[in-house]
Amino acid sequence: MPRPKKVLIIDDDHDTQFLIEKTLKSGERYTSLACNTASDGLEMAKTWHPDIIILDMNLPKMTGL
Repeated sequence: MPRPKKVLIIDDDHDTQFLIEKTLKSGERYTSLACNTASDGLEMAKTWHPDIIILDMNLPKMTGL
């Protein structure tokens, strides 16, 4: 069986994070990690090396662009 895909969720809305994580955890094909800021997301991406990043484009202080 292949390893689960790693998904990094970067979103400042906790409800959105929860919904995405719950949806991903309904199967065993994904493992997820979430954070609230773009700067935290950049650091997590460097250390965790996710396969997929779900990114809010309207983050405070630094946009998703």
